[in-house]
Order: sequence, then C-alpha cells, then structure tokens
Amino acid sequence: MLTAWYSLDSSDFGEYALVDAYWSPWSLAPYVYRLFTGLGLGIGFLLLTGLGKSKRVYSAALIYSSVLFIFQLVQLFQLKLYYCNFSLDELSRQTRFQGLILFALILLFLSFNQIRQTPGFRFKFSPLISILVIAAGIAVPFIVNYPPSWMIYGERSSVELDRKLNLERLDTSTVKNVFNVVPSDLRNGKKLICVATTSCPFCRRLAYKLHILMKQFPEAPITLILAGEEETLESFRKRTLYKNVPHFVLNNAYFDELTGGGVPKIFLVSDGVAVESLAYWALDSDFIRKNLL
Repeated sequence: MLTAWYSLDSSDFGEYALVDAYWSPWSLAPYVYRLFTGLGLGIGFLLLTGLGKSKRVYSAALIYSSVLFIFQLVQLFQLKLYYCNFSLDELSRQTRFQGLILFALILLFLSFNQIRQTPGFRFKFSPLISILVIAAGIAVPFIVNYPPSWMIYGERSSVELDRKLNLERLDTSTVKNVFNVVPSDLRNGKKLICVATTSCPFCRRLAYKLHILMKQFPEAPITLILAGEEETLESFRKRTLYKNVPHFVLNNAYFDELTGGGVPKIFLVSDGVAVESLAYWALDSDFIRKNLL
C-alpha cells in the first residue's frame, strides 16, 4: 500500500517503462499504470484492516506483488534503467536495486503468511466488501492524479504557432554533441526539435520518452537540444537513456531565446518555422507517425 501511495503523484516514468517493456501501448499506459496503483491501494488496505476473506486477500496480494517483482527485473535487465518504478516516488533517491529488494521481501512475507495460514484476528465481512474496497482503491489514482489527456482544468496538449526559430544562429554557436556538429538539415523539412535542461524533472520525462520513440522509429527526424552543466549529463543519461536521440548541448543566450524561460519545449518545425508546440505528455507514437513519417 505504501509503494502505491507514493506512486500517486508521480506516474510518468512508470507509464513510459510499461511502453518500453511492451507491456502497454502509449494510449493505454496511463490507465494501466493507475490500475496497478489502485489495485495496490485496495489490496494493501484490505491487508492492513483484515476486511474480507484473508486467504483470498493474501493470494491477490501475492499475485500483485509477483507481477511487480517481474516488472522490476524487466526494468533493470531488459530496459537497463537505473531506477525502478512502481516502488517509491520516482523523484526520491533510490538505489538501483531498491524496488527489486523491496518486492522480494514483500513476496517472502506474503508467502510465509500463506504457508502459515494463521492470520490472527480478522473482521468477518462478505466478499462484496473486499470488492468495493478494491474498486475504491482503483478509483483513487484517477482522482488524485488523473491522466493529463483528460485536461480537466484546461490543460492543452498543443498550441499552433507561426514562429521562426532563427536556427541559423546555431551555425555560430559553440555546441557539444555526439556528432560534434549541429545536424546540417535541421532547417529543412519537417523536424521535431525538443529543448530541455538536465535539472528539470519534466525534461527527464521527455528525454526518456524520446529514447523510447527513437527505439520505435529510428528514422524519425528528432533532435534534442540540452542545456546544463557537463557534470550533470551523466546522471541525466542514466535516468533517461537519451544517448540514442540525436542531441547536442547548448549553453548560451540562444537557448534561453528558444525556451522563452520555460522547459521542456517541443516544437514541430517545418523549414525552420515552428508550426506547433506540444506538451511533453501528449507526445506519442501516433504523433510521430502522423507528422514526421
């Protein structure tokens, strides 16, 4: 229950990891993540209070924890992530194997209680109560941290623009990137130009999402422009695995001009002119297929 509670405020990395592991498509990932979180809340509450039939509750908890334990293994050894999701708040400091160890201990505890089958004093309620509690738990993540695509408070997924980005200024800028030069065709045709800093938590979300999208569409014309101290790049890479995304580091006044003081920025660019600005949470494979391929 505690791990699910910590996941309420911070869901993006968990959602993206589900997509990266092929456990969910982009469109369903926000719902799958919240469903898992809600199940954890409901089952955890039943374990703490003893509502319902304890054997069934422990069995449900054992299945739930086993799935999440497998997900920890997938994240560490298949996706090569340095932090586990579905364990604690994604922004808290964690060791690389914290989630793995946590769910291993939970599985041992639940297995031990199943074998003993001596749960102690329990309130006796009908199974209907357990179902209602789990249903309430599932509802909580959708209320506390609703999917941004619902746009309840007027959030906008994109804004139409007609803004010349003055990309020719990059020709005179000192940059660092994997190719040591700015991509020569950046001002030609349709491009997705993403602007981020290494210190911004939402930029970390964007960079990891770009990593996944570039795995899915390696031919997509996407460029990531980063700003930040050189010593922060390694920790940013470990968190987001952005190295497969064409990128360069730009620390000067032109970067501030691009962002307008706010990051991350995602521009759909046509011949050097930004025609659309996109929210990081709205970027997905459908957008890439529709606009860039």
